[in-house]
Amino acid sequence: MLNAWSVVDCTITDVSDTGAKLAFAGFTSLPKTFRLRFNISRMEALAELVWQRGLAAGVRFAVAPRA
Repeated sequence: MLNAWSVVDCTITDVSDTGAKLAFAGFTSLPKTFRLRFNISRMEALAELVWQRGLAAGVRFAVAPRA
């Protein structure tokens, strides 16, 4: 969830306690911080963009995921 009006679907992989890798179907420009929602577990985390190349991005959790 990039902001109150913009939601972008992605695949979340390589999840650890401190971050994750995101994969997008098309080009997506991410802000420095945003909320990341895990649909299956219904958890959310405040994420900080660490890197973005092509259709992939790496994020660090500013706050650990929580229900």
